Amino acid sequence: MKAQFTIYHKDHGINDDQLDHIRSEIERETSDGFFILQVEIPATLGTVPCGLHGPAMEDNPIDDSEVTLEARGDREWTDRLCDRPFRRVSYVQVIGSRHGEGIVLYTCYGGPLAPQNPEDPTNEDVEGARAFWAVHALSSEVLGTCSRCECQTLHTEQARNALSRRDNSAYICPACGVAEAMEDLAVR
Repeated sequence: MKAQFTIYHKDHGINDDQLDHIRSEIERETSDGFFILQVEIPATLGTVPCGLHGPAMEDNPIDDSEVTLEARGDREWTDRLCDRPFRRVSYVQVIGSRHGEGIVLYTCYGGPLAPQNPEDPTNEDVEGARAFWAVHALSSEVLGTCSRCECQTLHTEQARNALSRRDNSAYICPACGVAEAMEDLAVR
């Protein structure tokens, strides 16, 4: 029996097949309580985007002259962003908790473990976070959401998305692309 799986933050470009693999690894590798787990993504499942830039990704430190401070989503604090693209990696960090047959995934993202923003009120290591984020930044590139299903994140590599058959200009997730193709076949 699979554990109940709740995800609170699913906007980091991880597809459903990758998420199924991550879920099975969490079920296999964790026990009750809070966890932080690095999960390798098999080559057969592709790669995931990583927006981190700086020494943890073997880059030079990101200078303030290259950074803008912007609030992301509904956060009350700003993050260091740089005009650099996402890079593809084959591993993710998963942060969550497990209680019996219930798994709650707080976040899951590609790349190395990075501390919370120093301004995040739940951050317990503010000084360590300040030191890390003084030399790191996140990509300002935006991962879009599928306009058809409004739940799947689009790939940063446009060719991995589907061109909608409805308007021939909007990119949608691959699953919605298949659905549109099947709908068109059913009409014939």
